[in-house]
Amino acid sequence: MLLPRSLAQIKGNWTAYVVLVFALFLTVAGYIGHSKYIQNRELARFAQAAPAAIEQTRSRLDVYLATLRGISALFSTADTISPQEISSYFERLNIHADQSNRGMDGVGVIWRVAPAERAAHETRLRTKYPGYKISSKRTNETLYPIIYFEALGPTPNKALGWDVAENDIRRAALFRAETARDVTISARTQLLNADGSRGDPDFVV
Repeated sequence: MLLPRSLAQIKGNWTAYVVLVFALFLTVAGYIGHSKYIQNRELARFAQAAPAAIEQTRSRLDVYLATLRGISALFSTADTISPQEISSYFERLNIHADQSNRGMDGVGVIWRVAPAERAAHETRLRTKYPGYKISSKRTNETLYPIIYFEALGPTPNKALGWDVAENDIRRAALFRAETARDVTISARTQLLNADGSRGDPDFVV
């Protein structure tokens, strides 16, 4: 007795069921179509934006490389450049504007110090920076301490004396630069702020 009643109920309301199924079909089809539209639109936007972003990155790198080569030229004139001379040079370059607007966190000068030269190096740098000392856990190896650091933020001198080659990623970039005698860029690594606190992961040139 139940089955005929159920069939009768379905036959009596078949229009409603058809409308319901059709509505569900349209909803699903509309959702899929809209999703594909959104995906295609975002892909098109990315395709348009990517070349501009790449060109912007290249132009920024050109600025960074010009700055680095300028510093190299400055030090090629003499190996006793004073902190005041470096600071004046960076002021003329308007380096802080580059840091604010172009994503540069800081520019430093690294010196190559052989083990036998460490004591004399520290003595000489203390005439410019009282309290200067190389900070490194590496022994009997050539060190690469920061002897000048120009950066936004407080107490940039806290970076002085840090052996950059103590970090594996930076050391690999340094050795590639020495071998190629040209600019190299590191793999993505943890950056440090001017006051010694941890910054964002990024790249070192």
